[in-house]
Amino acid sequence: MNLPERHFGFSYFCGLLAATLAVWRLGVGFAAGEQLFPQLTPFFAGLKPNLAVAVAFLALGLCASTATAPSRKALYLVRLMAFIGMAIGVLTLLEIVFSHSFGIDTVLMADPFARGSGVAAGRMSLTAAIALLLFSLALPLLQVSRFVSAGQIFAAITFVLCYFNLIAHSYGVDYLFGAARHSSMTVTASTLGILLSAGALALRPRGGLAGIITGDGIGSILVRTLLPFSVLLPPALGALRLYGETAGYYDTRFGLTLMVIAAVGAFSALILITGKRLNELDGRRAMAERDRQRGEFEYRTVIQSLPQMVWTAQANGECDFLNERWLAYTGAKLEEHMGSGWLSAIHPDDIGPIVAQRGEAVRSGRVMDGEYRVRGANGEYRWFRALAVPLRDCSGAVTKWFGSSTDIHDQKMAAQEIVKWSQTLEQRVAERTEELANTQARLESIFRCSIRARRKCSGIQRRRW
Repeated sequence: MNLPERHFGFSYFCGLLAATLAVWRLGVGFAAGEQLFPQLTPFFAGLKPNLAVAVAFLALGLCASTATAPSRKALYLVRLMAFIGMAIGVLTLLEIVFSHSFGIDTVLMADPFARGSGVAAGRMSLTAAIALLLFSLALPLLQVSRFVSAGQIFAAITFVLCYFNLIAHSYGVDYLFGAARHSSMTVTASTLGILLSAGALALRPRGGLAGIITGDGIGSILVRTLLPFSVLLPPALGALRLYGETAGYYDTRFGLTLMVIAAVGAFSALILITGKRLNELDGRRAMAERDRQRGEFEYRTVIQSLPQMVWTAQANGECDFLNERWLAYTGAKLEEHMGSGWLSAIHPDDIGPIVAQRGEAVRSGRVMDGEYRVRGANGEYRWFRALAVPLRDCSGAVTKWFGSSTDIHDQKMAAQEIVKWSQTLEQRVAERTEELANTQARLESIFRCSIRARRKCSGIQRRRW
């Protein structure tokens, strides 16, 4: 399984899990699940019905986005799901900003977990509404190639908001982004937001922010090594410190000192390990570069030793290399014949056909085989046969052309002489045939005259007798 398929599978899993939890929340709400599922009540109590509806629709849109080549209907479905989530988020933000209820908080059902909680009992928090709006913007943007980076930025901001809220809740802080309790997201909403945003970031693994993580460069390797530790290690150390202080094992100063020492030690070890790995990779890259340079030198040596004129061209057919045989024959400088400059050495009558053959080969990706006359340094033209084959990448797209021009002037002249002599021979045979026919006609005429003369002589002799 290749990289995009693996990431699409992860995105689909995140969307499916988020949709399952959201639908389960709605089912629990309809069934008054605090009696049916008492063990799930603390988890689902933080997910408001309208937020659960928005998450269910957005998760469905995320699953629809995982197709390798999504159809037009799938794209319309993604946009529709994103529009529903965006509408719920915008309306909730307007309710919070203007302290006015549009009735969307309880339009689907009354929140069974928020009895007696106040006017905004069924309303999602301010941070949840902002995260919902950001993700609703990210999902359709990820479907357009030129907006992938913007979509990933929105998804990353959503991930950061939800992750920070989850860390705050793990430390017992219920209102991280404001003094009011309703300004912060709950554990359930934060978990679903992390699932959705992580799945969205994995949709386009080779572009934007995700490309920085999944790339093959040293920077990407550094990010993949350090990012998990920087995301998970500080919260883990903070949790250990908080647990020790709460349990009475040590006071605040000792806990802070222990946390700093652990962080310095862990990150120092991580930096050393990463530096060692980068040095190993740099050594491998240097060795690969030396091998590449040696291979290129050997390749050019072989190319220069061939009796043919060897050349290469870009995918669009523009020349980017000519060996010494071409330059010695034409007497031109290398830069003069780069791109389409080599056409200046082609016979005017052959430029049109060879340009047409080159264009057809570039369009079709098939081998080019043609003949043309090339002007030498002495001003004389000689016939050459050009043969070019395409070099393709893993996807089958042409990335380069390798070609050679072989001198066939002597064979061409010999063939022309053979044709000329054949035509001359045919003409002489025709002339001889015509002469023979004329001679035969004259002989037949003489023969007929002689027969008539003999008959006349025979008649005269009979009359004498």
